[in-house]
Amino acid sequence: MFLHTVIVFGMLFFRRESAWADNAGAGSSWILALFSAGAYVMIALAGSVASTRLAFARMRNKPDQLSEVGRRHHHHVDLIRGYLVAGFAMLFYLSPWGRQVYAIELGPWAKIVADVIVVAPYLAAAVLVWAATYPVDRAFREHAAGPGESLAADGGMPSRRAFVFYNLRFHVLIVALPMLAILFASNAARGYGGTLRRWLFGWPIAPDVVVGAVAMIVFLLSPLLMRRVWTVVPMPAGSLRDRLERMCERIGLGCRGIMIWKSDGMMINAAVMGVVRPVRYILLSDGLLESMNDRQVEAVLGHEAGHVKRRHIEYFLLFALVATLAVSGVAEAALHLFPAMSAGAVEAVGGAATLVIWGLGFGFISRRFEREADLFGAASIAPDLDTCTLPCRVHSDTAVGRHDDVADDREGPCATAANVFVSALDRVAVLNGLDPEEPSWRHSSIASRMRHLTGLAADPAMARRFRRRLSRIRAALIVLSVLGSAASAAYVAWGDPMLLRGGAATNVESERSLADRTGAARR
Repeated sequence: MFLHTVIVFGMLFFRRESAWADNAGAGSSWILALFSAGAYVMIALAGSVASTRLAFARMRNKPDQLSEVGRRHHHHVDLIRGYLVAGFAMLFYLSPWGRQVYAIELGPWAKIVADVIVVAPYLAAAVLVWAATYPVDRAFREHAAGPGESLAADGGMPSRRAFVFYNLRFHVLIVALPMLAILFASNAARGYGGTLRRWLFGWPIAPDVVVGAVAMIVFLLSPLLMRRVWTVVPMPAGSLRDRLERMCERIGLGCRGIMIWKSDGMMINAAVMGVVRPVRYILLSDGLLESMNDRQVEAVLGHEAGHVKRRHIEYFLLFALVATLAVSGVAEAALHLFPAMSAGAVEAVGGAATLVIWGLGFGFISRRFEREADLFGAASIAPDLDTCTLPCRVHSDTAVGRHDDVADDREGPCATAANVFVSALDRVAVLNGLDPEEPSWRHSSIASRMRHLTGLAADPAMARRFRRRLSRIRAALIVLSVLGSAASAAYVAWGDPMLLRGGAATNVESERSLADRTGAARR
């Protein structure tokens, strides 16, 4: 739900309070607005309760097909999560809810209060979905753990309240808090757009530059926030920590510390957060440390390190830049083709373009980067020649020594290392109650990743083709971002940017409205 939460909060950046305020304020409109918000939340709750009851009915009727039952339940939950986003979009743009809330007169510095109120139905719906589906999640996790094996750090499954609070922190707050900080800056920039442009030598996009700078600062410092929201503590000294520190030194992964991710056993995962070393942390969940052996833990850490060493975050930022330029280009072209198009229609065109570009492009790139991280993770735990236990091309007589270079995974991983990594992936699926064949938009199914890594270990030609495909993706992102930025700058300087013209007018109108209210208060 990370991306869902990003999309929902992203909608708040595309509002037009001045247009909405003209039709707001009537008591009947408030009744309709509250009814719309309540209906949105109740539909989410009803769908979750129905999905839970259906899952338990299928578990009773088909106890020998629990994998299929789990896959269908997860599919239903995914549909409900999709509704949370689509339903909020309808609530925000088509119902009086956003119009009525933003019609409340608040200064630029206090507008963040209205943002929180507007997004409250999404937060409430998400909480109710987790609360309603908790029994099914608990049943599948207990079945996956098996008799006598616990997934929770305290010796039992967490309570419903702990489950909901954990998901709220992990899926929502970690995104919401940084987004709210950026929204606060955006509100101030909107309210004082004219002043910012005067300060920055009349630059038309001065407010956007300020918001972009704040967003970059928030992004760089977000690991410090994540430490608090996700409840992480330093890993105590011991043999495992020593092994992990030696591994980080061997693969060249600098970090500020290795931390334990407290989740009451609900999370079987690891993460490396932070782009720059001074605020980069390695996170290992308590559930992962309790349920995997040391070699599997190293494999999972190697995967997360692969995201850093292969600079996936930086390339995702390039994709975001390319996607933003493309969406702006589509909206700009629509305005030039249809000059009388309303602001709502322009937002609809931009929203549709965003869904298409991100839905197709981001998923495509993310799935391939995930497999590259798998490859790096396996290469980072490659054993030496004496301890390689499987028939292996890397440790054949003609390839002795090549395994010493972690970065040299062009010919595929060591078969023994691939086998360890595959066992770690399988363990993640089992302990999280997931069907290995269950597809994932961002990561691919776990089973397909296992097959892919095994194939890379067996077929050097396949590994070389995979590396060439990744190189083409990186080259395309670099070229498109450079050319797109240059074309955009040229268009702003010498073209007729209708989107910026509209944005400037909105900022001026907002600043005039603020001045009028301030003057009226003084009088």
